[in-house]
Amino acid sequence: MNSTSGTALSGESVELLHTLAFLSVQNGRPHEAVSLLEAADRFGKCDARALTLLSLAQLRAGFASRAFSTLQRVDPSPAQRRTYQVVLAQILVALGRREEAHAAIRRAGAPKLALTGRTGTSQSI
Repeated sequence: MNSTSGTALSGESVELLHTLAFLSVQNGRPHEAVSLLEAADRFGKCDARALTLLSLAQLRAGFASRAFSTLQRVDPSPAQRRTYQVVLAQILVALGRREEAHAAIRRAGAPKLALTGRTGTSQSI
């Protein structure tokens, strides 16, 4: 139970929030995804996968610094490390930290990644 609201989210509700957020990101509505995932996070219902998606949504919504802060809270499992590193690289490029982005891509095992910014222009790192 959340002490601020007096209401607990069921597992089904949490899964629905996460799924709707994923679909929002996929359909070019990152602000909606941010709202959904931040609501889930307020209830303590964001695992590493959901926090990684939240950071990606924040990045796509134009909040690179917030995305970086959110991603710093993630302790990725071995199965999630590649996704984590790719999202980290995208955030670092948005923050102008290209050398660190290169290192993140190397850690992900991807030799080269083309990133598309909000303007639709492609940048290779």
